[in-house]
Amino acid sequence: MPKSGEKTRAALLDAASRIVQQRGVEHLTLDLTAQEAGVSKGGLLYHFPSKEALIKGMIQSYLPRFTADFNAAAQADAPAAGRPLDNNDAYPFFDALDDLLRPGPTRTNVNDLMIVFVRA
Repeated sequence: MPKSGEKTRAALLDAASRIVQQRGVEHLTLDLTAQEAGVSKGGLLYHFPSKEALIKGMIQSYLPRFTADFNAAAQADAPAAGRPLDNNDAYPFFDALDDLLRPGPTRTNVNDLMIVFVRA
């Protein structure tokens, strides 16, 4: 059974995802996310100290499903392309994702990458 903190974190991620899906990433704010999740802003800040941290948390929560879907689609497309699946095909995307999830300044626009994950 998940601990209370894990439930709160999941509720915040679900709320943020709903906001992005229903209103667009430009409307994602910490205040609105806390309100949508029924959590105090202090509770949100405990789990996600910034909007960037919240978006990174969303991406990290989507990553396992996205990776499985990506791999399945790539495997299905490889024979149609007349060649075996080549890991190099995915490197540009995963390099950008690695830049995003690495601490410090990133080259990837967080909002643009978030749109890819939420609408996938």
